[in-house]
Amino acid sequence: MKRKYSFFLLFLVLFLSGCADLAKGSRLVPQTIRIDSIPSGANVNILSGSWGRKETIFKCQTPCHAPLKTHYGEGFSVRFDKEGYGTVITNIISKESGWCFIEKLIPIIGWIGYASDEMSGACSTLIPRHIKVILEKQE
Repeated sequence: MKRKYSFFLLFLVLFLSGCADLAKGSRLVPQTIRIDSIPSGANVNILSGSWGRKETIFKCQTPCHAPLKTHYGEGFSVRFDKEGYGTVITNIISKESGWCFIEKLIPIIGWIGYASDEMSGACSTLIPRHIKVILEKQE
């Protein structure tokens, strides 16, 4: 009985290593965020960076879709501008997926998979997947 249990445990440890990358796919492929505004036609700037040194990484006019690469802990600021309307700034945050939490619980081999998933971005997901803002008219 112990032998079957040990074999099953070894099987899980070996095959769950890097499981987020396998289950979700590599985040080297960007996650698409849908962006809308009322009224449409607002200029959108997506900024990335920290410590006050943010740079624009994507620009579009609403409605649009933004392909963004994920890395845990890295978020984005989204700025909406339209002539005659007030500016709105919102955020996209990066959260760790449940797969990676499980990997952290498996000693040594799970940590190797976790490191692999973290480097590929598979551990992270961007929230929200759809941003819709209402711009207020200024006079």
